Amino acid sequence: MGWHNNIRIGWRLYCTYCNEDAKSYFRYENDNGEIIDCLEKKGWNFRFFYIRDTFSPLWHSIYTETERVALGIFLGLDLIKIQNLIGEIK
Repeated sequence: MGWHNNIRIGWRLYCTYCNEDAKSYFRYENDNGEIIDCLEKKGWNFRFFYIRDTFSPLWHSIYTETERVALGIFLGLDLIKIQNLIGEIK
């Protein structure tokens, strides 16, 4: 999937399952404008991040050479609900 962003403010959880090790990645642009590639491991991979405002969305893209299943969940701004789902946020 090409470059895109999620501009809805709040916490997000992305769960992906890959059939092969290091044959897919999640690529994003950090706050310094650097491009970061996160290779995905075989099996489950999890990303938890916060979209802080509509002026600085998280630009990202996805690439795969293997079977990959992805599930994105918008968790919103309710920290109590999020803590109940994933435990204490540090």
